Amino acid sequence: MAVTFEMMMEYHISYNIWCAKALEGVDAAYSVSFCGPDPKGWRQIVDYCAKGTAKPGYAKAIKIFDELLENIKLENCTEQKDRVAAMLRRPGIRVLASGYDTDQEYSGTWPYALYCGYRREDRMHLVYEPGYIPNDLGGLAMMNPHPEKYGDYPHIWLRLEEGDCASYTVREAKEPVSVRLYGMAAGENQIRVFEGEKIIFEGSVPVSNEITAIPAGKTGSGERVVIKIEAVSGSVVLKTVEFC
Repeated sequence: MAVTFEMMMEYHISYNIWCAKALEGVDAAYSVSFCGPDPKGWRQIVDYCAKGTAKPGYAKAIKIFDELLENIKLENCTEQKDRVAAMLRRPGIRVLASGYDTDQEYSGTWPYALYCGYRREDRMHLVYEPGYIPNDLGGLAMMNPHPEKYGDYPHIWLRLEEGDCASYTVREAKEPVSVRLYGMAAGENQIRVFEGEKIIFEGSVPVSNEITAIPAGKTGSGERVVIKIEAVSGSVVLKTVEFC
């Protein structure tokens, strides 16, 4: 959602968050808040509709639904701050490295694209997570009989070769924001992280075949804060970029 939000902002596309509210801990990726009535009462309604269990009496059903209507008022809901941050690109968010900003500086020379075609014209070196089988890889569908709901995208990482760069936005930063990269490298490397012309981090990604968290400096505050990650030498693979 965070990547989608930034693309909509870039192209001035209106958006609507669905669903805004969810009941009983449903994993609603776009929900603003959770709310729910007495779990036992509501469960009785759900079980009757879905499983044909005992039917609640009229008076009890009215009481349950009245409670539901009261609890779905916004003032009675609990805001899920991490989800709101993800939806609106606020501090506290972790962005897929493959979801770099396309209206800010990015640069790559990789001539190929992934099978799914994601950002095929950008010439950025996108790679699948090690061991991941793409959802729609031609001729190999039988190897992945249970494709994921959101397709390949959560499993696409970004490889930055020497000279490559990618930019990322965090919005509504009311105070300085710490940057943390999650990545790995096969050999010696050096990266820089910029905010504007200012270098906020210069160092390396640990040589490892496991994803490692790398503290990468602190930004200033602002309505929109943009960082640029540049590979100075060597090659690194980034999974996510976190603003916290």
